[in-house]
Amino acid sequence: MSFTKEQAKSTSILSIASSLGIELKKVSSNIYEWTEHDSFKIYENTNSFSWFSQSIHGDAIALVQTIKEVSFRDAIKYIESGDLPEVAIDNSPKKPFQYYLASYEYDHIKQGKTFLGDTRGLSEDTITTFRSKELLAQARLKGSDGIFEPVLVFKFLNKDKKIIGCSLQGIHENFLRHEHGRLKKVLGDGSTGLNIDVGTPERLIFLEAPIDLMSYYELNKIRLENVRLV
Repeated sequence: MSFTKEQAKSTSILSIASSLGIELKKVSSNIYEWTEHDSFKIYENTNSFSWFSQSIHGDAIALVQTIKEVSFRDAIKYIESGDLPEVAIDNSPKKPFQYYLASYEYDHIKQGKTFLGDTRGLSEDTITTFRSKELLAQARLKGSDGIFEPVLVFKFLNKDKKIIGCSLQGIHENFLRHEHGRLKKVLGDGSTGLNIDVGTPERLIFLEAPIDLMSYYELNKIRLENVRLV
């Protein structure tokens, strides 16, 4: 029986990445990041990847196509004939999220407000709305080099308003420290994201990133009713 497309797609993308020489670090229970490109993520639970800086997303076959620059057919052949290494899977119970930035939060978001206003045209009214719902904060983040930098914190809350994850957005541009100029980092297992309710939600609208969600709210807040943005 010939090796099928479905078999290729279901082959462990972690093993394929390893065979392609991609060195990964685990950033949450299901998410891995390429050590050389912080915008490249592999999602173990969906056996897929996203390379945000290149606007490339896909499955195991697409990963081979992208890295080796080969055709769809040749990518399947690579997966079929490749000597793919075994990758240890961490099946340990998920630990509760620990938000370690609480003591580093500012009592204001002056720098963050300027950043959101200048880069995305967000009004003070929109920023205040997210602040009042405890979804937005500014904190000091210590990097691996020991240097602190200010970051915006987009908080992911559960139904009990408890923080279960967050997304960090660097405020100041620094290409010496960050591949794309500003820090971008997700804390948590990647299973949730920023969300905000307008009225009593009867439908969902999905946005790609926290700032995109805020921008959508900014542009449509007059017309939004009974909806959850996620």
